[in-house]
Amino acid sequence: MRRIIAFILTVTVSLHSYSQLQITPGPELPYGWTAESLVRFVLLGSGVEVSNVRFNNSTDISCNAIGRFRTGTITTNLGISEGIIISTGYATGADGPNDTGQHSGQPRCSTYVYPGIREISNGRHIYDVATLEFDFVPKSNYIKFKYVFASEEYPEYVGQNYNDVFGFFITGPNPNGGNYNNENIAIVPGGGMIPVSVATINAGANANYYVNNYRGGHIQYDGFTVPLTAYADVVPCNTYHVAMSICDVGDDIYDSGVFLEAESFSANSLITTVTNPTNPTDIYSLNESCGGAEIRFSRPYTELTGITYPIQIEGTAINGIDYELIEDHIYFADSTLQLSLFINPITDSIAEEDETITLIYNPSPCETDTITFTLHNSEAMEAYIAYTPPVATDTAVELTAMVRKGLVDTVTDYRYLWSTGETTQVITVPTVPTEHYWFEAYDKCNSIAYSDTITIGILVNFTFHSKDTSCCPGDTVILHVEGGDYQVWSTGDTSASIIVSPTQTTEYTVVSYKIWNNSVWEDSATVKVDMSSVPKAQIAAKPPYVTTENMKTTLIDISVGGTSRIWILDDGTRMDGKTIDYNMPFKDSAIVELISINAKKCTDTTQRTIYLINEVLWIPLAFTPNAETNNLFDVKGSNLESYEIYIFNRWGEQLFYANDITQSWDGTYNGELCMKDHYVYLIKYSHSATPNETLIRKGTVFLMQ
Repeated sequence: MRRIIAFILTVTVSLHSYSQLQITPGPELPYGWTAESLVRFVLLGSGVEVSNVRFNNSTDISCNAIGRFRTGTITTNLGISEGIIISTGYATGADGPNDTGQHSGQPRCSTYVYPGIREISNGRHIYDVATLEFDFVPKSNYIKFKYVFASEEYPEYVGQNYNDVFGFFITGPNPNGGNYNNENIAIVPGGGMIPVSVATINAGANANYYVNNYRGGHIQYDGFTVPLTAYADVVPCNTYHVAMSICDVGDDIYDSGVFLEAESFSANSLITTVTNPTNPTDIYSLNESCGGAEIRFSRPYTELTGITYPIQIEGTAINGIDYELIEDHIYFADSTLQLSLFINPITDSIAEEDETITLIYNPSPCETDTITFTLHNSEAMEAYIAYTPPVATDTAVELTAMVRKGLVDTVTDYRYLWSTGETTQVITVPTVPTEHYWFEAYDKCNSIAYSDTITIGILVNFTFHSKDTSCCPGDTVILHVEGGDYQVWSTGDTSASIIVSPTQTTEYTVVSYKIWNNSVWEDSATVKVDMSSVPKAQIAAKPPYVTTENMKTTLIDISVGGTSRIWILDDGTRMDGKTIDYNMPFKDSAIVELISINAKKCTDTTQRTIYLINEVLWIPLAFTPNAETNNLFDVKGSNLESYEIYIFNRWGEQLFYANDITQSWDGTYNGELCMKDHYVYLIKYSHSATPNETLIRKGTVFLMQ
């Protein structure tokens, strides 16, 4: 007999605004989001790569049965604060408070039924199936994620034919032998393989995992589980398939849902962060006598036993000589979540070229990471006082603290301490009576330099100064002379400051004159303007574009003649470094700008456009030729320029070839059905954005009978 359900719409709407559960259903998620966006930006944690994401066998998430949830600023009794919700009704139907015991909705998203969910329904009629599935490659020996199962079937229909079902079905190699084949890992904790359901977790069975939500203020469902963890042993670096599926059983009313915690789908690989407090703008640049860098290794969760990660130490710097001795490994005890390795340069006062420190290690069995630091020699600061000697009529004079070398940057400048106690770069002092002045200078590493002592009083002789300089082609240079009453330049100009635009290295002469005690004093100087060359800015990108499966590319400064650079990303972020990792924002293209700078501060600018290629190639894992559905090995793809597929048996015999992606293999060879077995496929294709680059995918497909 079908159950009767009634909705009191006015009550539900009036209480909706008080709920702390915030749900954004599929149609309201950001424009352009797909099933992959929802998994990659919400569910995915560290140590796992995902691909071929589908919701109800499609990339589309415009169905109201799936969405993103947050619990807001007030803690709810759900036990999970953010993630993905999959429901047999409308995702927004989970929004509290619990004001009805019979909430229902029929979003009618799709007729697609994942095989695993049908197998655990025990032959009963199923409705409103919602399935999120994808392939993944784990980087450690197990994966896990956290979830809460909730249902309106609580408590009235515990153990009856209407109990809705759900499961997390995994397919792939089983490290304990054989293969997982749609094995349900949504099981009751404590041993055994009892699936989580209304019948197995409730007020009477496994009650310690059950939450009675009667009149609950935040969640609509009448009851739900405490946060549970789905877990599976896996073989690192292999491809697996997981399907998270839920459906109504017996009839299409009384909704159920499963909440998947954000960033919880993860494997236990190392996460590495580098910090350099004294040089935060260039963390891989180290200076003698200026602190060091911290490499922080962390992992999401602990292991049952300890594990050692070997580190290969390379570079031109010598371990224990140029920097404090570090071990060639790190050891994580079973309960350890984080370790730090410190790279501290040793000051040796030896003038030498830049040296490198390179650490190579494997954060997981599937990948190798390299960290390289550049160790710079420490240059002692030089300090002096610049000022214009006063004349007889002057009552005060400005003193300027001048410092060079040492270590400063655009964030941290030199610091000054004058003999007067003042800390500004420029101070004003009286000319009489005669006094002595000096200052101390400090750089960002607290290195210190002392200036000479000068004596300020009435001018009794005459000297002046003008310093050599350099310029870039096309630039103008201001030449300035101080100390005289008037002057004559070799250009004919008589101003203290003149502007010149040399086309090559040029020397300029100035004669300065001072009137003192009814006499004319004369001095001369030559200023050299050195013409510098201009660098040629160039950018390389590896790979030259990014895809939705790999949003990262490496940008490399291949400029000619440049010694430093400034990267300007599309969001305005500025970075330094010969090579930088660039994480492409989720849009069609982004422009990266590079300013190349040489030792003379001459610059050249170039830009490069990085394109996001929506490369999708979906390859089935298995098919059944004699079945009503899934009876073809049918590869799907988009934005392809060329395509070829070869099928071989285990003896290397070619069974099938096609150069059209619409041509599928029906499992036969020479008109006869092939036997049940794994068959090797080789796919060669090129993308429309890079038609001259051939890509290759290899793997196996299982022919079932």
